[in-house]
Amino acid sequence: MARGVEENYNCFLAKHPENTFELNEANLRKIADALLGTQDPRGATYTPTVHSEVKFHPDQLRVFGKIAFNVLAYIKGEEYVLSPAFDPLRLWITRGGEFQARWHREIGDYFRQGLLKIPEKAHLVMLKPHKKLLMASVILYNSMSVTLIMTDQLPGPMDLDGMVCDWKKNEEFRFLDLIARSTETVIEMDEDE
Repeated sequence: MARGVEENYNCFLAKHPENTFELNEANLRKIADALLGTQDPRGATYTPTVHSEVKFHPDQLRVFGKIAFNVLAYIKGEEYVLSPAFDPLRLWITRGGEFQARWHREIGDYFRQGLLKIPEKAHLVMLKPHKKLLMASVILYNSMSVTLIMTDQLPGPMDLDGMVCDWKKNEEFRFLDLIARSTETVIEMDEDE
């Protein structure tokens, strides 16, 4: 680059040799007028429209399994979750592979439309025993939800339980407390009528 170029010129124009735009006085005048005038040289503003579809890899379900496993450990304790009944779950969480877990949009829709008053954008883990099965529903931000079977050999007694994380209020509470709070809200609504 020549010495002193920056001192002699206010701008540089570059064009690809294959571009048909001609650098002539008339076109340069249009550019100068746009830059110097009150007219905004940018084009009209517009709102882009995006059409997309989110796809998750089946391996990403393992994160939901880990969340459910941590909640179970918190509720039932270390000895309970170290039972061999949870070996397949622990192996799946750490190594991947096939497991009985699936995305479950309907669960999130059900809770949003039901009487349970789940805090906005909360995280919810519901643990539901059925005979020897222990099922978990993990719902993040009241939208993404996964249902999985944690074990088909439940090692001991277990009742409906779980945790709710209201991250906006920085509060965690048990699933049964959510049911109680929701019931209180319904009773208050009935009393107002």
